[in-house]
Amino acid sequence: TLGDLGFLAGEPDLARAAIERGVRMSESQGAVSLQGAHGRLGRQLLLDGRAAEAVEALEHALSFCSDGSRQAEPWLRQALAQAWLAAGDPARARAIAEETLNGCLQIGARLFAIEAALVLSVALRAETGVTAAARIDEVLATADRLIAESGACNMTAFVLVERAALSALHDDARQQEMHLRHAHEAFTKMGATGRARQTAAALGKLAS
Repeated sequence: TLGDLGFLAGEPDLARAAIERGVRMSESQGAVSLQGAHGRLGRQLLLDGRAAEAVEALEHALSFCSDGSRQAEPWLRQALAQAWLAAGDPARARAIAEETLNGCLQIGARLFAIEAALVLSVALRAETGVTAAARIDEVLATADRLIAESGACNMTAFVLVERAALSALHDDARQQEMHLRHAHEAFTKMGATGRARQTAAALGKLAS
């Protein structure tokens, strides 16, 4: 749980020690513990900017998904898509995120679907730019619908960041700034200090 909090807050130092301890403890436990520990290790490595190691950790976590222990597979796969994106392979990230989003929508895994939609938006933008704008808008609308249905309102800030990036593709600085300001307010309100710093920095660049 602390690892999830650190990732969502964008604070690399918050849970590093706890995650490392969790990985050590999981080695003597079952598949579910191994999935969770190595999956969170992968996201920690993403926060630390170590994308290749994150891919390795997440693929290792997925290796423990088998019949009877697949509950975490959609979450791990969307995290793997994030790792491949950070590693500089948007095409692979897009394919994994698209498949994961579709699978989550089929089984009603709304929280995982929101995260998959977010990484799909980033991957589409990185792979094809403005030509994917209509598809990105559609994906973000899906995320908004899932947030409304599930009550996962803290994810709205992440959608706003992506809407700001979409506005940038359209060279609409006014809309970009508006979305970033709303995202910054939301991150600040929910205590996601690292994410708030990132959006503040993006607003500073726009102002300059």
